[in-house]
Amino acid sequence: MIEYKGFKIEYSKKRVKYLRLKITKAGDIKLVAPLNASKFQIESFISSHTKWIEKTLSKIPKTDPNSIKFLGKSYQIQISPDFKIIDNQIFTPDIQTFTNYANSILKDLINQYINIYNPKINRPINAIRIKKMNTRWGSCNSKKGYLNFSTNLIQKDIKFIEYVVLHELAHLIYPHHQKEFYDFIFSLMPDFKSRLNL
Repeated sequence: MIEYKGFKIEYSKKRVKYLRLKITKAGDIKLVAPLNASKFQIESFISSHTKWIEKTLSKIPKTDPNSIKFLGKSYQIQISPDFKIIDNQIFTPDIQTFTNYANSILKDLINQYINIYNPKINRPINAIRIKKMNTRWGSCNSKKGYLNFSTNLIQKDIKFIEYVVLHELAHLIYPHHQKEFYDFIFSLMPDFKSRLNL
């Protein structure tokens, strides 16, 4: 970690040709530099991108630590002896209790949608996993018949979750993103494009 003009930047050197800078959705600044890059080169690179860093960080919405997304809606977390959801508030003894509940709801939804669409896919499913995945909503190993889904899906609208399940199931037939893959999805879910924005 290096600090430059008030910015905390996660920094690493790798076998790359050029300096690279990126900002994650959470606001983390990451820099990758060539193995032979000097401190002067790195600081000059950051200096030339300070306005871009400031502009990009300003666009990231500030998150409320007591707010949580659940099935496409925002809720306020309230610590309470009993678990219940009322209006826009989630009462829970602790975060783990809510997490366990959310994961069980997500598992039920995924299984429900798999039961709906799998007869139309007609391919064997050998494993269904729900796990932490920060860079994608789901994945499919078409050769082994494995389906993986991100626990983060529980934050999204149920129509989006349904689309992701169909998307990964369709990969059991089409292990690519070519036109025939999306044509197949369209045949089963004509409004799939609008669901991507939910």
